[in-house]
Amino acid sequence: MILRSAKTFASGYILGVLLGLGVKILLPGLYLYLLYLLEQKVVVQSAIAGGYSIGILLNNLLASLLCSYGGYLTTQVFLRLRSPGSAAIRRLSFLEKRVRNLRGENLNFFLSLYTLPFFILGFNGLVLGFLLILYASRPLEYLSGLFPHGLFELPAIILAGSIGYSIGEAVFTHRSGLEKEINIRARKHMPRYFLVLFLLVIGAYLEP
Repeated sequence: MILRSAKTFASGYILGVLLGLGVKILLPGLYLYLLYLLEQKVVVQSAIAGGYSIGILLNNLLASLLCSYGGYLTTQVFLRLRSPGSAAIRRLSFLEKRVRNLRGENLNFFLSLYTLPFFILGFNGLVLGFLLILYASRPLEYLSGLFPHGLFELPAIILAGSIGYSIGEAVFTHRSGLEKEINIRARKHMPRYFLVLFLLVIGAYLEP
């Protein structure tokens, strides 16, 4: 699942690079405005440097929680409601081809289990890819914004995504007893989630 999580992140990154190139070429005015906003963001961050790392840590903690256990928590609501599966969800087969073969509640729970890790991983990758283009003329500044804390934060978010995906696999392997299985998987991956938290704390400590 770590490989799937990394692929999702990488796909978002590539999409972000392409989006950034499109904005730079087709909308130069917007590109310059975004550069201005980035410069203002740096000024503000410098003024509140003392609390900046805490803010980043809280943001990363929320993202990691939603990415790893957000789908699980959402599914608990679905399980209580016992909503019937919707054939419209099969349109999400671009996320996972096996969704075409799901029936009943498993089909609905695919949506709740897989959507959050997919979009959080993809969005984080997209933002970094987009920033690569905005900082194209300042590569050292881009790299300094990523490292060394990114050496801990990026693996943490990818690991969090792998937890979410691993729990989500239950919809493909269990036609019955789904609720019990996702509970087992959620408990099983708690040590990995504590590792995610540990990596994020280290990353926040190293935040410039």
